[in-house]
Amino acid sequence: MTMEELFNHRRIFKRQVIECVQKELDQFGMKVYNANVKELQDMGNSKYFESLARKAHEGAQSQAQFDVANARMIGRVGEAEKKGEAKQRIAKIQRQHSRTRDRAREIEISRVLKIEQIAAQRTAEQRDAELQKDVEQKRAEMELERLRATTVTQAKIAKESAQEKADADLYTQTFTHRPEKQMPSNTTKRPRPKLFTTDTDAANYKRTKDAETMLAAREKEAQAIIHRPQERGRRSYRNAKAIHGLQPKINVWTTGNDQAADQSMAPMQNLFKSLPPLFSTVQDQTGMTPPAWMVNMPRQSQDGDMNVAKRDEWHNPKGINGYK
Repeated sequence: MTMEELFNHRRIFKRQVIECVQKELDQFGMKVYNANVKELQDMGNSKYFESLARKAHEGAQSQAQFDVANARMIGRVGEAEKKGEAKQRIAKIQRQHSRTRDRAREIEISRVLKIEQIAAQRTAEQRDAELQKDVEQKRAEMELERLRATTVTQAKIAKESAQEKADADLYTQTFTHRPEKQMPSNTTKRPRPKLFTTDTDAANYKRTKDAETMLAAREKEAQAIIHRPQERGRRSYRNAKAIHGLQPKINVWTTGNDQAADQSMAPMQNLFKSLPPLFSTVQDQTGMTPPAWMVNMPRQSQDGDMNVAKRDEWHNPKGINGYK
């Protein structure tokens, strides 16, 4: 071992010395239990061990200062790192919280927008349904009036046809069972006979009553229909008086055949086509005429019976069985 090793590793030197001495003492049966090594000292003017001790002391002190500075540095760096990491974690948490808050706000805004859109759509659908309902009601009313006018006209025609047929059958049966000497001449106008056969009289009476019943029902419908245009006419008169002086021009027209006409205007077209025969029927049956401002109708004759007689004669100019 060198002197520096002896100075720096005294315990190793002591153990090696004891081992070497013990080997020699083993020959005599002796054993070393304890041994001490005296401190190494310089001899004379030599300062070798003192310099080594001072070097060791200074080295230990320098190492201690280095370790202290290193520990302080590590502590400061660690503290700064921990502070930065803490700030980063705090910022990350704040960003996540802000992102969550923004997401919740977006969800709320989206929900409100969807609710508003649904409400607007429902309102539009409800308004559309109301307008569609009004259009269907108007269309149904016009179609009903058209059917009523058509039905009244058909009922009148059916009644007149049934009456004429009944009169023809009645005259035929009556003059068939009378003697030939009692047959009237072609130039003599005789009144209708009042004595009939039982079957013929019952059948004719039944047909007449059925026709009168149908006519009475149609007359009530016609009265209801004629009152409605009058009410509308008064309303139109008030509206026209309100806009008097504006000179409005309203035209209702169509072109082409009925098949090419617009299906949406068909009820209105049918209504205007059925009004003239309706007014004529009402005037013939009830004697009531619409107001002059609504439509101009031909003047009715004072004698209703003469009109009926002329109408029967117009339907059958030759009379019944050649008699007028």
